[in-house]
Amino acid sequence: MSLWNKFNTLVRATANVPVEKLVEENSMKIFQQEIRDAERVVSGAKQQLATVMAQYKQLSAHNELLHQHILRREQQTLAAMEKGEQGLAEELAQLIADDEMVLKEQQQQQAYLLKQKNQLKGELRIAVRAIQNHQRQLDVARANQSAQHAIGGLRGHSAGLSVSLKELDSSLASIQQQNRRRWDCQQALIEIDAELDGGDLDQRLINVGIKGTEHHGAAVLERLEKQRRGESS
Repeated sequence: MSLWNKFNTLVRATANVPVEKLVEENSMKIFQQEIRDAERVVSGAKQQLATVMAQYKQLSAHNELLHQHILRREQQTLAAMEKGEQGLAEELAQLIADDEMVLKEQQQQQAYLLKQKNQLKGELRIAVRAIQNHQRQLDVARANQSAQHAIGGLRGHSAGLSVSLKELDSSLASIQQQNRRRWDCQQALIEIDAELDGGDLDQRLINVGIKGTEHHGAAVLERLEKQRRGESS
């Protein structure tokens, strides 16, 4: 069956399911999609903010250049007036008046863009924090759901788990018993080797209160001292 046929079958299968029940069963999926939709809106708003900021920057630079141009025209007008060039001064003054009008309009537009920029930034800041909070809530809900599924599965398999734990205890006891047998056999072999080599004789003498031959530094010194004096050992 193709994927498209399966999808059509699913649509038919859920056609008689109440909408409320479908929403409830898929609440997390719906919530996740709503978060994605909000993120797309935020992404579009960021692009709009970037455009506004670029326009504001360009207009600010243009207004600064126009302001500097007006200052130069004013200096030129003063110079013309000092030289008695009244006609030239009037012409320059008219240019200044026109530029000042343009500057005033552009400054108003600049102020509007600044207001737009600040408003968009504030709205984006709130939106981003809200989305982050919703995403955290969704993660918590998913974790709780996973924990509930795990607990339900554990309860459903509690009988099998109990049997498995008993089998583990039985296997451990068997391994420990085998290890004890190996240890006892190794100790018995050590004792047998000692008896065959006569190594148990000293212990038997000690047990009945008879000291064995002592080999220590004091005896060596005593023997050497006798040899030094010429006594027979």
